[in-house]
Amino acid sequence: MKRSFLMAGLMTLASLVGAQNIPNGGFENWSNDTSFNLDSWNIAGSVTRSTDAVEGGVAVRLDNTVNNQSRAFVATAPIGPGGIKGIPYDEAPLSMRFYAKYNLALGDRAQVVAAFTNKGNYIAVTSFLIEGNSADTFTYFSIPIQYQISTLPDSVAILISSIELDSNRVNGDGYLIIDDLHFASISTRNKALPNGKFNSWTEQYTQKLDFWLTTDSYLKQVSGQSFNPPLVRKTTDSHGGQTAVELTSRNIGQDTLPGVIFSGKDPEQFEKPSFPVTQKWKYIEGYYKFDRQNNDSAFVGVGLFKNGVPIGGAQAALVTPQTGWTYFAFELSYLVDITPDSATVMFTNANPDAPRGTGSVLTLDDIQFTNQNLGVFNLFANKLTVYPNPFQDEIHITGLDRLEGARYVVRDATGLEFRSGEVVQDMTIDMRDAGAGIYFLHIEGRHVLTDKILLKE
Repeated sequence: MKRSFLMAGLMTLASLVGAQNIPNGGFENWSNDTSFNLDSWNIAGSVTRSTDAVEGGVAVRLDNTVNNQSRAFVATAPIGPGGIKGIPYDEAPLSMRFYAKYNLALGDRAQVVAAFTNKGNYIAVTSFLIEGNSADTFTYFSIPIQYQISTLPDSVAILISSIELDSNRVNGDGYLIIDDLHFASISTRNKALPNGKFNSWTEQYTQKLDFWLTTDSYLKQVSGQSFNPPLVRKTTDSHGGQTAVELTSRNIGQDTLPGVIFSGKDPEQFEKPSFPVTQKWKYIEGYYKFDRQNNDSAFVGVGLFKNGVPIGGAQAALVTPQTGWTYFAFELSYLVDITPDSATVMFTNANPDAPRGTGSVLTLDDIQFTNQNLGVFNLFANKLTVYPNPFQDEIHITGLDRLEGARYVVRDATGLEFRSGEVVQDMTIDMRDAGAGIYFLHIEGRHVLTDKILLKE
């Protein structure tokens, strides 16, 4: 009988402790995500593989999205401060030709540019603007190339943009599909461009963290592309369970993108609820490792809401390097004394406004809301002794030497309060009228916060 009471109590406590109130806060749930990268070309923005094609069954599609002002580029090389670099090309074609299907918003014009150079000097540039709607059919374009100097080029730079290069605004949702881009002289094709028919794509598999919006999933959402390796990735170096999450940074051009996990749908809308809560929690807690570089600081943010209105939260930084799993607990503050109905949580491996390069790595596990700060327990309650256990008539408590405001509550296995009162030095709790079974002792004060499982014989 005693063993059944004990096992039931332990199972009850385990279910309470193990329940995660932040969805996938243990970072155990991941999904496989598939993407395709265009071989031999550099891409930016929403560039995807299209099976709506003329040659070979595959073409390249560029999308505009007005909601987030997203545009798209396909180029022979990355676009830098000095413009776009070319690829080797030693023929002098008379025209640039391609097929295009498009439906662009009013005011948006796509642009296709080819620039031929010899020893870094431009000898020919051709540019063509596309606008309107092709009525769901492919249109064939042949654009003349005029040479300023009568000499063969040694390179060509090609750029396809979903809006004009000198435009900074997307006027509406739209798309452009390009297929079979090539050069020609009269009726003869010139030397083929690498993957000019856009048939060659590399399939890439990545693991996506369920529930959370990450730097990688947000990039995929707005551009259709993925980092390899990802900025937010699964690791088996976990505190609890099988997996944890690791956040890193990466340089993209002149910018540094931090690793971010966010419980909402849009990282620009942090002050909006993203998942329900049912209690007025005191802390957000978890475990972390931090390989800190360049004086970087990791960031923790929590928003608490009632009917969509912010009523509290927390903002904190992790600044101390930690090579082993380290506990953290940050107090949640409330603007009004009411229970929230929803929350939003964000973690980053670096200051999201000013990341300091790519060296810092933040590893997280077992994130949840709690009413017990284990750091307080570890610091002040490590000398606590409760005896005997199992007990018959009395419980003795010793070892607490900082008792300002501390109180105790004894509850039975159903959660009903059985005893309560102020904690004093070397105290005794009378339990003679308690029935046999499991009891839970909770002690909380300014310098102590702990729980004990007790068994009455």
